[in-house]
Order: sequence, then C-alpha cells, then structure tokens
Amino acid sequence: MYTSYRSILFLLLSICISYSAASLVQAAENENLHVQLNNLQKSTAGCRLSFVMKNDMQPDIDELSFEIVLFDLNSKVSRILTLKTGALPHKKTRVKRFDIRNSQCTDISRILINSIQTCKGNELSPPVCLKALTTSTLTKTKFGI
Repeated sequence: MYTSYRSILFLLLSICISYSAASLVQAAENENLHVQLNNLQKSTAGCRLSFVMKNDMQPDIDELSFEIVLFDLNSKVSRILTLKTGALPHKKTRVKRFDIRNSQCTDISRILINSIQTCKGNELSPPVCLKALTTSTLTKTKFGI
C-alpha cells in the first residue's frame, strides 16, 4: 500500500512539473514586442510611415529605437534610417508616425527592420527585444525582420 501512495505521489508531482514547464513556455512565447506597419501616406515632407506597436514583454521599455531599410521597386536598398520610438510601457499600444523626407510612398516596395538599435529597460537589451520582435503589415508594402 505504501508503494501505491508513493506511485500516486510521484505521478501527481510529474503532472505538476509538466504543467508548470508548459505554462512557463507559453508565457515566454506570449512576451512579444509587436510592430505593425499600419499605413504609408503621402505627406508634405515625403512619405509618412505609421506604426502600431504593443509591448507584451514583462518590463516596460524605457527607450526603443530600430534601424529600418527601405527598398525601392527594383528591390534595391534606397535608404537606411534609425527610428526612435521612445518609451513603450508593458501592455501599452502606441501609434508612431515618421515622415521620410524626399521619399515617395509608391516607390517603397519593402521595409525591413534591420536591427534594434536601443532597447532600454529592466533586464532589456537590443538582442532581447530583437528576439521578442514580431511584425505584421496592413499595407501592400512588404514588412518584416
């Protein structure tokens, strides 16, 4: 009988450990930094890029900037820019717009996030934020990492 209790206890302990490990993996997978290319529109300066960003990572992001590459209609690099987005608190969604001077929106075929230049916050660094980065677009322009 003692062996039965021990077997049951071992089984319950194994289930609890498996459940805890699965929960940790799922929590880590949900800790993303989402960047959506929401719109490109003509502006007086050139082309205005609108991004919707959401920080699902645990800590607040105190400062964030990333390097983007713009490609022309022939898939050639036309510009490399650093966009400073500022702070992005945990679970906060924020819209940021950037005017790209002397650039026509219709001439941009693709936008690449080349790197995270700055990612400051509690235990954050550019590699941590890059690993958590996910992208999407609501435009016809290709957008990604």
